[in-house]
Amino acid sequence: MEAAGIEPAKDSPSTCERGLPPLVTRRGDRDLRLLAGLVLSVVLVLAAFALAVYWMARGTE
Repeated sequence: MEAAGIEPAKDSPSTCERGLPPLVTRRGDRDLRLLAGLVLSVVLVLAAFALAVYWMARGTE
C-alpha cells in the first residue's frame, strides 16, 4: 500500500483512546448489534412463555 502512496494511519487514536466502544467504529457492526438484540429479545420472550406453560401444567396436577 505504501507503493501506491497510501500510508497506514499510525497516528490515529484507537477506539479505546477515543472512549468509544469497539462495536461503534464499523458500519456493519451496528446492524449486527441490532440483530443480536432482536435475537436476545425473542429468546427471552420464548423462555418466559415456556416458564408460564410449565407453571400452568404443574398447577393442574
